[in-house]
Amino acid sequence: MTDTQTCPNCGTPVGARLAFAKMLDCESCGTTIIRDGAALRAAGDHGVMLDSPTLIEIGKTIDIKGSQYTPIGHIRFDYGAGWWDEYWCPRSVTGPKGVWISVDEGDYAIEIRVTGRNEPKRPATLDLGVEVEFDREIYMLSETDRATCIAFRGGLPEEINIGEEHTYANFTSPTGGLLSLETWDGGYDWHFGEWVDP
Repeated sequence: MTDTQTCPNCGTPVGARLAFAKMLDCESCGTTIIRDGAALRAAGDHGVMLDSPTLIEIGKTIDIKGSQYTPIGHIRFDYGAGWWDEYWCPRSVTGPKGVWISVDEGDYAIEIRVTGRNEPKRPATLDLGVEVEFDREIYMLSETDRATCIAFRGGLPEEINIGEEHTYANFTSPTGGLLSLETWDGGYDWHFGEWVDP
């Protein structure tokens, strides 16, 4: 990506911010920008995100269990009784590798995407107690519900739409591991990680 790329709506330079993102919000006009190969397109609004107290901020490096993370993107999901926030922290300029840090009711989870042959087999149903195997360990479904993306800020490694609904399912192992499945119209992702005391 070059530093000369600009917002298709207002012309503000955004090229340097696209090194780690497929989708970002323009800091000047608020337009959502999607990278399609070398081209940029405007894709609407980034939603309304009410400020709330948090220990994580876009662009500020944090230390969690001796590892450094610098969030560049922030998504908020509403699940009816409240919301949770997810922060994207890239690890490499050469690809989508990085970690997601989720914050829900004061609890933090650090997760990485599971891809390819490492993916667990999707269960036929998402009933509480359903088990899946991952990395030679059994995980049991402990929580599932639906949530809606209501806002985002910064840059993200993939495209997401305001109003998009996700079904989420959290599986836990006897050793405290966390395995998450998110599904939406046309796709799904597995993530693996752990809960961390902030």
